[in-house]
Amino acid sequence: MQPRCLVKVNGFEGDVCALLEEVREERLSIYDVPIASVVEQCAAFLALFAQPDLELAGECILVSAALMELKSRRLLPHQPPQDASEEEESDEEIRARLQQRLEEYRRYRDAAELLREMEASRSRYFTRPMALDIPAPVRPLVALPEPAVVSLLSALKRLLEAADSAEPVGVVQREKITLRMKMQEVWSIVRRAGEQGVPFPKLFRDGCSKIEIIATFLALLELLRLGQVKVKQDQPLGEIVVYASQP
Repeated sequence: MQPRCLVKVNGFEGDVCALLEEVREERLSIYDVPIASVVEQCAAFLALFAQPDLELAGECILVSAALMELKSRRLLPHQPPQDASEEEESDEEIRARLQQRLEEYRRYRDAAELLREMEASRSRYFTRPMALDIPAPVRPLVALPEPAVVSLLSALKRLLEAADSAEPVGVVQREKITLRMKMQEVWSIVRRAGEQGVPFPKLFRDGCSKIEIIATFLALLELLRLGQVKVKQDQPLGEIVVYASQP
């Protein structure tokens, strides 16, 4: 059974996904949900695992992103639309968009799971070697990172705190960001860096929004799951560097 991340905030105690559902159904006010506390509890829970669980980490980040978006829309002042094309989304439309984002993440997750199963099934078969004994390069379909997921989450939390202090209170500009787009962007940055790799903070452009930070982080998790990139941390609390798995 897949483990669930449990959190406790202001009278609610249970699965982090159930917390999001409580907020969406307005059984719990988003004003009573401290996002930083949710992230910290998720990080503490993930730290209990001997081996990083990227699937569970991705779910925690996705839920935190959804809560953050809902809260930001409630806290920031309302700006009347200038024309009909800029009408504000209804709560139902927001929920539908967040659900679509969750489904997109699940499709990537299920695809990675299928690749793992295919690799495990194929490993039970042995084929006759080629006439020319030339070893073919082998790269695992799924590669887990060296540092604990909690280190990545801690680095993400610092970026979000910096973005929170830098963003002035005002109108939120709607951004069209997809996971596929961010995966391509992160992969391009890492590939250009070559053997020296890219320090984790350099994956995020200066002045980017919190939503873009979270989308970029999710893209990194998916690239790790698919074995396209790897991360290294020479010492605890040291710099996290991202490398391409194959130049």
